[in-house]
Amino acid sequence: MVKKVVTLAISLTFTLAAVSQAWNIFPNLGDERAGTASMQFLKLGAGAKAAAMGNSMSANPDGAFGLYWNPATLVWTGKAEVAVSHNVWVVDVNYDFLGYSMKLGEDAAIGASALFLGTDKMNVTDEYHPFGTGETFGFSDIALGLSFAQRLTDYFSFGATAKYAQESIDDLKMRGFLLDLGTYYQTNFHGTCFAVTLTNFGQQVKPDGQYTYSNPSGEQIPKTYQSFSPPTVFRIGVTADLLNNGKGNWRASLQLDHPTDNAEAFVFGTEYGISDMLFLRGGYKTNSDVQHFSLGTGFKLNIGAMEGELDYAFSFVGDLGNSNLFSFRWGF
Repeated sequence: MVKKVVTLAISLTFTLAAVSQAWNIFPNLGDERAGTASMQFLKLGAGAKAAAMGNSMSANPDGAFGLYWNPATLVWTGKAEVAVSHNVWVVDVNYDFLGYSMKLGEDAAIGASALFLGTDKMNVTDEYHPFGTGETFGFSDIALGLSFAQRLTDYFSFGATAKYAQESIDDLKMRGFLLDLGTYYQTNFHGTCFAVTLTNFGQQVKPDGQYTYSNPSGEQIPKTYQSFSPPTVFRIGVTADLLNNGKGNWRASLQLDHPTDNAEAFVFGTEYGISDMLFLRGGYKTNSDVQHFSLGTGFKLNIGAMEGELDYAFSFVGDLGNSNLFSFRWGF
């Protein structure tokens, strides 16, 4: 058994290295789409477990955090659950997630979620007042979602999330209604699971109101703002147990991300659980100029009939600094 595990680990290591090298050789097809979608905060993820594993979570159930990653996984959670995460993001930006899910019988589940991103008030500056005019402005984003999941067979489920998203910069607001769709299929072969998701699907959005444009003759002409697509992402994921001997569980996941506004990327994640109490995690994302590696840990807490999990993730974000994310799940 040990020989098989070592062989599998070595094979996996060489495979990941080969894929990474191949990805560097071939052109990053899709880079030309960068900057063509709005509401980028919808792609930041949710939960420290996900962040530590490179966000390779479409086929990796994580309780109420499935409200963000794949609503189809909600039906596989045995209890009602609350999930909270706080991300100390780069340049003093805070990013928070709150979710609640509950079962409706054996084969259905519902949930609600909220995303918040923002900063403290910032000073208004111009060319004559580089240190501030005395005025301030704010920046904040919010997304509210309602989810439903249904199990169709003992192995397959699907889910959907309808959500409202809004970006705000000072008095300028951009609003839209979006849809997430997900499927999830689990097998009896070494805990292997497959998933397909489509997130942030919807119509183009644009800021409210108008602005004035000065033509060459100096005439002020009112114009409306340009519309942009939402940050739609198509994901295919698979996860499996590489080792499970009762005392320890080594699980790995692989995911292909296909965003409409950037190049495709492979995401790898791994988690090793010790006695189902302590978890060590790592992740790697290809085709990213900003964030590649991530690490994290988690602790499971059992208090009577209640089950909780406290997680932490550290992500390297290149020249922008680092990201520290904390999250907590509580089932009851």
